[in-house]
Amino acid sequence: RNKEIHSAVSSIDSIRLELNQTVGFECKRTSTQIALYPGNGARYARHLDAMPGGPKRRLTVLYYLNSEWKKGDGGELRIYKHQAKRQDGSKEKADSSLTGSG
Repeated sequence: RNKEIHSAVSSIDSIRLELNQTVGFECKRTSTQIALYPGNGARYARHLDAMPGGPKRRLTVLYYLNSEWKKGDGGELRIYKHQAKRQDGSKEKADSSLTGSG
């Protein structure tokens, strides 16, 4: 599994470098957060990716490494806008990624 994680992190940093070269993204670093959930509905608590007045996150990439993952195992993405009710239920699947800006 460590090999898969290292490969995913390297790929994400490659995206940063390519964006810097092609569209002047001007990003100097990436940060990585890796989470492992036991299933049975376990989840990461609702949170803000960037705090008001703090540094702005310009790009977020979620990558599901576990090949056996299925909806209901936990870890489904929910996007909220302005503290509203659930805005979006994404279409996650194993060995997939979701990328967003802002």
